[in-house]
Amino acid sequence: MRFFILLSYILTISLSSNITAIGLSEDGTGQVLLYPYYTVADKQDTLISITNIQKNTKLVRFNVRESLNSQLVYSFDLILRPNDNWSAAITLRDDGATLVSADTACTMPAELAGKAGKLGQRALFSKNNYQTDLQNTGIERTQTGHIEVIEMGVLSSELASKAAPPQRDCASIQTQYDDIAAQLTRPTGGLHGYGVIINPEQGTAVNYDAEALVDFSARSLYRPLSSGKPDLGSGSSTIAYIKTPTGPFQQPFDSGADAVSAVLTKTKLTNDFVLDESINSRSYWVVTLPTKYLYTQRSEPTEPFGVLWDPETTKACIGYIPYPLINGATGKNTLQVFDREAKDYSNNECQKRRAQLGSGFSTTLPSSVCVKHVETFCYGASLLNLNNSNNFSSANIDETSSRPGLFTVYPAPPFSGTLHYKMHSMPTHKIRSSWNDDVLGLPSIGFAVQVYVNGSLNGTIANYAVSTKHKTLTQVVDN
Repeated sequence: MRFFILLSYILTISLSSNITAIGLSEDGTGQVLLYPYYTVADKQDTLISITNIQKNTKLVRFNVRESLNSQLVYSFDLILRPNDNWSAAITLRDDGATLVSADTACTMPAELAGKAGKLGQRALFSKNNYQTDLQNTGIERTQTGHIEVIEMGVLSSELASKAAPPQRDCASIQTQYDDIAAQLTRPTGGLHGYGVIINPEQGTAVNYDAEALVDFSARSLYRPLSSGKPDLGSGSSTIAYIKTPTGPFQQPFDSGADAVSAVLTKTKLTNDFVLDESINSRSYWVVTLPTKYLYTQRSEPTEPFGVLWDPETTKACIGYIPYPLINGATGKNTLQVFDREAKDYSNNECQKRRAQLGSGFSTTLPSSVCVKHVETFCYGASLLNLNNSNNFSSANIDETSSRPGLFTVYPAPPFSGTLHYKMHSMPTHKIRSSWNDDVLGLPSIGFAVQVYVNGSLNGTIANYAVSTKHKTLTQVVDN
């Protein structure tokens, strides 16, 4: 059977010169940019930057999604000239998040663009798209989330010239916007970006690079803003270029959404942590599941998540830690913790501290520290709190991060080392290709943060923060 599937795939490719394989960018540029996290909680700000390094003029869609169920809270279109850099700030206003920019690049709505050194109109994020939920329906839900930037195509030379400085004619472009699709050719990539989360009270800034996808689509993708499209399921590529320890694979999938998810799937995430009271260090992880919303709002649960969004609890939890699992579920141990000397922490100390830990903690974990029985990855973007670390003060803290933390270490900190999080902890955590091969794990992006809060030392603020991208492993198995 596999032979005939392979033959059909080869014939399909031979009949079309437009088939491309979507993949993760090696140089940080692409047609799609994924920003794992923004927050304005506790008066923090998030700065977003996008650059077009190519010699053409692009029309891009900027989608802002809240963190619980990745519902759209704001979308707009942006025209980027060759070598154009655009930036904006996401800030708090009246308990909700807003976006504001001084950049003069043409936008739709046009009021967002700055003029003559003045800020453009402030865009208020909306709560309309999650009002069918039975709780958490306030504007506060927009305070945290993630962002996707999708190139819809390259603009014609006529419209590109009107978008050129110094005499931009954005008003003229707006009058032709109903026919903008006819002025677009296929996307060509060349976008890169980054975000910076600023905590003014602490005096710290956490920066990260946007994840870039190449060859997302071989056709233009314009859809009206009111449609909610394009999204991460809108690309034309159904073939995924997947990197594994044994080499890269190209696998065909049934849909563009599955191909994007396969490219983003991780079997294991690895990163460092530092927990030391003497230097007041804190550590936490940001883990975002960019394509989760494409699966959890269907009529039936499907892989790789295997759950549906629950409007009553406003969750879609997709796993449990640790093993043995609660509620009769079965799966694999998801956590491994090593200290700086490569010691794999056993549960002996947890057994001794049972009375102090309480019934909510596991004493059966074979090779880890004391870990709470909790549901995991209930949201589109989650903070995994490590031992009372919550610098972002987010409203979307995953249950893994409910105090006193994802794990409690004995003996007490100082403690630092490496955490391995296995994303293939449940049988449904995989995505199957048209060749019947399974990419194991969950589509995920993110980073770890270490914060050192020393306050004022000799009259100088001595607070620091650093972020490191998750190190990843992806496995593909042949069925």
